[in-house]
Amino acid sequence: MNLRLAATLTCSFLTVSFLCGSLGFAAENELAKELLRIEVLEQSRRDDLSVWRRYVSADSTKVRVAAIQAIGRVQRTKLAGLIEEVMSDPDTDVRYAAAQAAGLLGARMVSKIVQRLSMEQSPEVRRALVWALRHVANAQQLPLLLQLATDGDDQVRTQALFALARVIQRDKRGRIEFSEEGLLKAMTDPSPDVRF
Repeated sequence: MNLRLAATLTCSFLTVSFLCGSLGFAAENELAKELLRIEVLEQSRRDDLSVWRRYVSADSTKVRVAAIQAIGRVQRTKLAGLIEEVMSDPDTDVRYAAAQAAGLLGARMVSKIVQRLSMEQSPEVRRALVWALRHVANAQQLPLLLQLATDGDDQVRTQALFALARVIQRDKRGRIEFSEEGLLKAMTDPSPDVRF
C-alpha cells in the first residue's frame, strides 16, 4: 500500500469514527464500516466485479448509493455493467446516483442513458441523466439534445444546451449539420438560468 493511500484511509477512518462517536453511535456501526470499505475500494481503484456487486446490491440505500458514486469516480469500464443494472432500480436515490456514474463512465454508456431517459419519470433523475448525456453525447444524439432543449424543465433545457455545445465543440472538422432554430429558441428562453 502506498503512503498516499494509507494516509487517505487513515483520514477516512478517523472521519467515520468521529462521525459515529459524535452522533452517539458505537464505533462498530455497520453502516460506517461498509462506507469505509467502499472508500478503501475506491481509493485502491479496484475493478473486481464481485466485490463491488456486494455493495451495489446491499440492503442499505446509503451503502448502495455510496458504492455507485464510487464506481463512477473510479471510472473503470469493467464496472459499467453494474451501473447499467441499477439504472432501473425502484429507488430514486439509486437511479440518480447511477445516472451520474454513467456520465462519468464514458461513451460506452450513451445508449443506456438515452434508453433510460425515454422512460424516466422522476424529474431529479431525468436531470441527472441529461447531465450524464452532456458528458458522453456525440453527433448521433443531436436530435435528442435539440428536443431536450425545449423540455418543460429548466434544468433539463440547460443541461441539453451544455451538451449541444460540447458536441459541437468536439466536431473539429465541421461535419455536424443541424438546424440553428433550437439554439436560437434557447437564446430567448423565458428562464434566465437557461439563457445565461
